[in-house]
Amino acid sequence: MATVLVIRNDVWVEVAETGADKDPVELSRAGNDQVYWHAKEALVVRFANKSPFFTSEFLIPKGGSVGSGPIRPDAEVCRNSHPHPSTDHPGHYKYHIVKPRGPLLADPEIIIRD
Repeated sequence: MATVLVIRNDVWVEVAETGADKDPVELSRAGNDQVYWHAKEALVVRFANKSPFFTSEFLIPKGGSVGSGPIRPDAEVCRNSHPHPSTDHPGHYKYHIVKPRGPLLADPEIIIRD
């Protein structure tokens, strides 16, 4: 499972084949938040439709971490509170966790707020 720890404007997410235990993760564009994914095995984080970051795919090395970089200035933000997050709303970004050469393992979500 995954754990999330917020340090300053960095959000650390540990991912595994089973997904992330903090789903969704909320990031602040105004706060210059970034997410760092960490995994015990080599995994790929892939935004299928659109990414709030400047790239849509992040390779996590075995036992290592990878950072998202800053949120794109033109990324849509979520301006509403939703009881149950949904990618049908602006500012919601679904991503997939996959093995470098394998099938979809999990599909957590990131929500961007101002």
